[in-house]
Amino acid sequence: MGNPSRYATVADLAAMSLPAGALAGISAEEQQKALDARSAFVDGYLKTRYTLPLLEWDQSITRAVCDLAAWDLLKRR
Repeated sequence: MGNPSRYATVADLAAMSLPAGALAGISAEEQQKALDARSAFVDGYLKTRYTLPLLEWDQSITRAVCDLAAWDLLKRR
């Protein structure tokens, strides 16, 4: 499938899903890995309807990726 999609960044995660205090102790690298994993998960659904990689997407996709990654990060704490 080529390069993996990156629908969200660490800045998006802090802005949309978790306050900074909740992310304390979780490195930016670990946060981005969780976001990238969830971006790949979302691609699994999108590839059935769209040609990937998407060149642009609605903010709802970014929000969903952030929420899913937040869940993954917090359940490991």
